[in-house]
Amino acid sequence: MSVAFIPQRNARPGSQVGKRELRKAVHRQAILEAGEHVLGADLRECVAVDKIAARASLAKGTVYNYFVDKTALVEAVTQRVEARVVERIGRAMSGRPSAGARLVAAICCMFETAAQFPQEAVILERRGGGGAGSRHSLIGALILAELKSEEFDHLAEAGARRAAMILILSAIFSGMREVACGRIRWGEAEILALIRRCLAALEMGKDEASRALSAGADFAFADGGVAGRLEEGAAARECDASPAP
Repeated sequence: MSVAFIPQRNARPGSQVGKRELRKAVHRQAILEAGEHVLGADLRECVAVDKIAARASLAKGTVYNYFVDKTALVEAVTQRVEARVVERIGRAMSGRPSAGARLVAAICCMFETAAQFPQEAVILERRGGGGAGSRHSLIGALILAELKSEEFDHLAEAGARRAAMILILSAIFSGMREVACGRIRWGEAEILALIRRCLAALEMGKDEASRALSAGADFAFADGGVAGRLEEGAAARECDASPAP
């Protein structure tokens, strides 16, 4: 297992403090990497700290030296994965002419994540759309920021934007789960249908929605794009339709 770390500036490499900080960084990185493997393996599997500890070659008690409980560990792993996804989404959204187009680009990018990195999709699905509405969610914050633009002023009623964000992400994560599990074949038609449903839920008119699709989904379907990767079976694996409790 390759482990990246950043030693503390104030710790001399040969000092006891430096060695201790280095060991802590290595252990934490190993736990997070093991957590990604275990959490992303299968939605049927409950999250077991024992499995994560074994994968990291550490004692279970050592894991709890870094994370107060299983919930904190799962959230740390999820945020680590989410940060990578948000970086991709940010690149996909860059330069889009409207909030609607940026939302379309974000949705396409999330399906691309499911196609290329099914393990990440499974981890995000464990949190689900409701969890994505929490204050800790980076993806939820990104979507909510777009819904606060003038383009969606009609959602100004208290709680309307957050409700719309949760509704959209619930639909997206459900689709991502099907893509990642490989149980149901997804292609361009299915992705576009879901995007149109999301835009309709945001009360966008047909013309406005069409412009958003044209400006936001061009990269996704050019030269095969997301649909091509789905067809290649990049995410074809079997898992249960319902996450474990």
